[in-house]
Amino acid sequence: MILFVMMSMVLVISGCKDDSADVNSTETTAPATQATQKATEPTTAATEPTTVPVVEYNAEDFVYTEYEFYMPYEVSLLTDDSSKVTSMSRLPGLKIDSADANVVNNEIINEYYNDFWKIAGYDSNDTNERMDYVCFCNDNILSLVIEYHVWHTSAFSVYNFDLDTGKLLSYDEVASLGGITMDDVKNCVADEIEAKFASLDNLGEYAYSYEFQQIQNDCYTAENLNKTKCYYDENGQLMAVYDYYWIAGSGYGRDITAIEVYIE
Repeated sequence: MILFVMMSMVLVISGCKDDSADVNSTETTAPATQATQKATEPTTAATEPTTVPVVEYNAEDFVYTEYEFYMPYEVSLLTDDSSKVTSMSRLPGLKIDSADANVVNNEIINEYYNDFWKIAGYDSNDTNERMDYVCFCNDNILSLVIEYHVWHTSAFSVYNFDLDTGKLLSYDEVASLGGITMDDVKNCVADEIEAKFASLDNLGEYAYSYEFQQIQNDCYTAENLNKTKCYYDENGQLMAVYDYYWIAGSGYGRDITAIEVYIE
């Protein structure tokens, strides 16, 4: 397990006195005079080591619910195992004073606002739609994940901020916090997709068809793997959100997989 430690610089200030003497001098001083001189010499007070306090961040201080409504039906989300009992859709906003945060707030509204209120207008679960978010703080790294569930799959937006600077981090920067690269993350995703296909044991002859082979090949293209997003969960573990083609008729699926890497 790789742990992330914020080091505080310790500055120690200490006095230094020059005790050297002129060995060639023949001048002598009375003991009483020497004592008087020593008593009047400036002294340096002992300085206690000083530390820079580590700021403790809470995700709830930087993410708030911009819009919400309760629904007459329940939909389970990938980002929250208990989501089915909440019967609520929510759309978040960021309380971070930075240009990047302002851009993301506008992006969230532009991307989700209309769909959010469209869901609110439904009176049944025929569409099986729901929208919600989760957020996590690991030291100074804030991760915000928005999930829009539609029918059999979900769309995700993933944002990671450095709270010390207000900067929106790239996924490459996020992966590097765990000591790996996005290429490593994509390799893990490819392995996860391969395991999904290996688990299909009831396809019969279809498993050897050109169509099925093409579906698998599409999953491993650079174009698809480059869509991978990542963030750190509440335990500081790296999570990857990825797309994959599934069996004929279902189109794209999306899933989240845990990678055995933790924020340093």
